Amino acid sequence: MRIGMDSMLGELGNSTSLYDISTESVSSRIQPGHDSTADMFATLLQIFLTIKLGWLAGFFKIIDPEQAKGLNIFVAKFSLPVLIFVSLATLDFSEVDWSFLIAITITKSAIFLFVAGVEFFISSRDPSRAVIFAIFCTQTNDFGMGLPILESVYGPEHKFVGLLYLVAPISLLILNPIGFLILEAEKTKKKKAESEGQGKLKTVSKVIRGLLLNPIVTMTFLGICANFVFSRSIPESLLKFLNAIGSAFTSMAPFTLGLSIVGKLANIRGGNMKPIIGLLVVKSIATPLLTHIVVEQTARYFNGETDRALANYGVLYGSMPPALGVDSYAALYGISPELISASIVITTIASAPLMYLSANILTVFDLENAVFISNLQAFSYNISIISIIGSILILMIFLMSGRFRWIPHLLTTSLLLYSIEAAVGGLLWSNLRKDAP
Repeated sequence: MRIGMDSMLGELGNSTSLYDISTESVSSRIQPGHDSTADMFATLLQIFLTIKLGWLAGFFKIIDPEQAKGLNIFVAKFSLPVLIFVSLATLDFSEVDWSFLIAITITKSAIFLFVAGVEFFISSRDPSRAVIFAIFCTQTNDFGMGLPILESVYGPEHKFVGLLYLVAPISLLILNPIGFLILEAEKTKKKKAESEGQGKLKTVSKVIRGLLLNPIVTMTFLGICANFVFSRSIPESLLKFLNAIGSAFTSMAPFTLGLSIVGKLANIRGGNMKPIIGLLVVKSIATPLLTHIVVEQTARYFNGETDRALANYGVLYGSMPPALGVDSYAALYGISPELISASIVITTIASAPLMYLSANILTVFDLENAVFISNLQAFSYNISIISIIGSILILMIFLMSGRFRWIPHLLTTSLLLYSIEAAVGGLLWSNLRKDAP
């Protein structure tokens, strides 16, 4: 049994599959003693419970839209920029793999052009809608969900976590300005208020002004400057003040996300489903796969060898859901706001199991059979609990409404019962003794 397990894991380590789970590529990159499986599940639970709490606060009018707007301003213009500033000011740039930044830039640019081209030439022939869809698939929720998840997988002091602060501005500095130029040009074209020359000049100046006044972009630049000025050591008195503001982001970001989705679940219906599914496939499936391939090839080109751990990190980064700001862009320009808001909700929900699965695959680094079985039992326990709760909730709806008596819903009810049975089996197995066969 032990020989077979070692042989199987050895073959996986030498393969060119999506994930490399060899000791050299993963174990050496995760902080020693860090229980990433348990931390990952707890982090996802914390994020989605906070989102649910925010939704309940908005649904029952405990926090009205004006108050929610104030919270969003604090998160987006104060807490997040300060968090970025502190992280970049203390980041060790000598450990940064710059080929990864180039790979993410290439990947996001390719996804941006692909989505915009498909939407424009095949679907709507509307450049504004094509740009919004492209921004949706390239601007990720790096800090609201990405940061706590990466910290739970790799540990808060890991150098891969620091990379997040450098890749996040790629969309804000490169891709989004191109999209805003197109959106503003289309907006001016529809209004026909200025002459062609004046309209172009005003459009460019408006985008540049918005870019310079963006607090995230400004604090990114200032954070890099502070890194050299303070030699990665911010004065203690200043650091304490900045940490107090930045630390609020972890809990406030998912809470405001929950507030923002109130009333938007009704948009998940009818004609919206086709583009929602398309955006979901591109953002949650195509992007992680392409990121893995590009990161591998870019590292081989610049460094002479592939970094499997970095490529696997790219998969986790690529599976992160879109940023909530895309919803604001769609509402500002009046481009399918209901569709975009519904897509953000669906993609965020779908990203949870994908990121959890990806993170658990990345942490299978110990070749000892007993440790592998122990991790597998913990994974099975978490998945079984979620499956039982979800299946029972849906089954209760079917039973209370009486739909289970109809032929199509009768089949679904049978599948729900089988799902509960399988989850209970997984729950029982996960609680067996470690030395059980």
